Amino acid sequence: MRIGLFSDTYMPEINGVVTSIVTLQKELEKHGHTVFVVTTAPSALHVQKDGNILRLPGIEIKKLYGYRMSSPFSVVGLNDIATMHLDIIHVHTEFGIGTFARIVSKLLSIPIVATYHTLYEDYTHYLNFVQSATIDKTLRSLAGSLSKAYGTMCHELIAPSEKTRDILKGYGVEKEIHVIPTGLELSKFSRANFDSKQLQQLRTSLGIQEHEKVLLFVGRIAVEKAIDMILQSMQILVTRNVSVKAVIVGGGPYLDELKYLAKKLDLVDHVVFTDKKPNSEVPMYYAMSDMFVSASTSETQGLTFIEAIASESVVFAKERNILSDIIIEGESGYYFDDSNELARKIEEHISLPSQKQQQIVKKGLEMIQPLGSQPFYEAVYKVYLNAISKQKDEYAIVKIKMKQSNYFEVTLESAEEELALMISIESFYKYELEKGACVQREIVEEFKKEDSTIRSYLGAIRYLTVKDRTRKEMYDYLSQKTPLTIKEINQMIEQLENMGYIDDDRYLQQSLESMKVSLMGKKKIKASLVKKGIPYEKIDAVLLQEDDEDFVESAIKLIEQSKLMELNKNLTKTKEAIQSKLLRMGYNNDIIAEVMQRLHLEKDEEKESVLLSKEYDKQLIRLSKKYTGFDLKSKLITTLIRKGFEYAQVIEEVESRKDEFETN
Repeated sequence: MRIGLFSDTYMPEINGVVTSIVTLQKELEKHGHTVFVVTTAPSALHVQKDGNILRLPGIEIKKLYGYRMSSPFSVVGLNDIATMHLDIIHVHTEFGIGTFARIVSKLLSIPIVATYHTLYEDYTHYLNFVQSATIDKTLRSLAGSLSKAYGTMCHELIAPSEKTRDILKGYGVEKEIHVIPTGLELSKFSRANFDSKQLQQLRTSLGIQEHEKVLLFVGRIAVEKAIDMILQSMQILVTRNVSVKAVIVGGGPYLDELKYLAKKLDLVDHVVFTDKKPNSEVPMYYAMSDMFVSASTSETQGLTFIEAIASESVVFAKERNILSDIIIEGESGYYFDDSNELARKIEEHISLPSQKQQQIVKKGLEMIQPLGSQPFYEAVYKVYLNAISKQKDEYAIVKIKMKQSNYFEVTLESAEEELALMISIESFYKYELEKGACVQREIVEEFKKEDSTIRSYLGAIRYLTVKDRTRKEMYDYLSQKTPLTIKEINQMIEQLENMGYIDDDRYLQQSLESMKVSLMGKKKIKASLVKKGIPYEKIDAVLLQEDDEDFVESAIKLIEQSKLMELNKNLTKTKEAIQSKLLRMGYNNDIIAEVMQRLHLEKDEEKESVLLSKEYDKQLIRLSKKYTGFDLKSKLITTLIRKGFEYAQVIEEVESRKDEFETN
């Protein structure tokens, strides 16, 4: 695998981040991987390349961090990185190179893993020049927001301790966080690597007497490391005539102030400041020490404690959260809360029998065995594989369009497809979607379901906009026209009812009035409403309250509008047509009988005679083609009676035209 390690800090700097990077780099290379390091250069103008190390121009920020920080983008750097053909990017810082790493990941489509090493809210004092509580609160809030943003902008996120993971979760980082303590090449810090002569020479060069115990601190000299507490403890130990000398190894922005404090506390002969030392020399300092101390509570993993324990030095720590798996009080080390407690525990430890002190050293060595570089490599490599797999299942947001007031249409692209999905405003802000961001397949699958629901809902609203609908109509529409499940359909219908879009009682009343205007009878009204899903009992209850006189008047109006009484038909056929019309329109027999009575239909003898004569001629022509004689006469009489003419009238007509009939 071709791996790029990105960081604003790298060798020759001495700090926990560098230790983590170098340890990982060595293990990756030992297992056959090709490793590139992208970091800052001493020069603010030129890119430097040294084998697989690419250094980008940076500026030193002594006041803020003691490190160099690069620009968040470099065209030359991008081109060089493109030639590396990286399979994975592992970024270890958030700003400068850290920002650049995330840009490179997007531009070159390289999966990215981030390790969160630094608790930035512990460093806000560097920017709070006036020491304002309000400014400090604002800066801490900003640190949390930035940490959340950077923690989200990666495929996989690593925290070196549970403390760090919990803090990131508190910032609002919702993705899975892998807790992987930085492994160390423990053998590198073994005291057995140095002979007693080497260690004695170092002690002598530092002015340490034969009888003096060495209390060591290794790290960056900064306010947040609380080294002043160590000096205050030393002052107490000196007044008690405890033979201890403190050795402070490291450089940083607080070094001069700390030297001044040592002088002020009359500790010049009891504290040695070595300034910054090369990484290669640090293990010897651990090996020549008897005890190691750090009062810092800003650590994310406590690498220096592990290094000290590996060197058989007894450790004293103020930070408990990240060291609970390593330090057991009185068994593998000690905890303290203030300078008095630290001084007391150092004095008590020195006074322990040599055998007991060796038991503490041995227990410490046992506790750090799982923190070797091999388990560290295996855990990180597994995360790399996860990140590569995730990137293959990743969608990039290429377009965002506001739809109405509650929805966004988000267009996503993967290697396989392009999707335009409707996303609720709640999901849009929950997942902090923006153009150029990437979304994992499992989240896209959630978006697809949401898209289906939103489009179904909007379709339902459009369907309701055309005209009012019943619950059953909406159920039929949603089940036939959308992919929603029965449960989802019922939930949506309930939502539409709660919003007043569906109301069967309102529909019943409005439809009843509309159908009455359309001159429908009760039976047709009921049948129509039942078809729409309105319950029988509800319809009957409403119709029972209706006045029958209204329906009689509607029926008469219907007949008048249909002009059935004006048709050129005999009385019988006219009555049949009227009754048939009223039956088809849903009027019951009682209403029809009342209507027939009120219409005052009377026979018009002259009209009946004319109609009979016309029908006679018509039927005679038709039937004479098939019948003759008596059969023709019988068929003619039967047909005319069936046409609604009275028997006597038909016989009279037939007899009156007997001669004509017999001719045919």
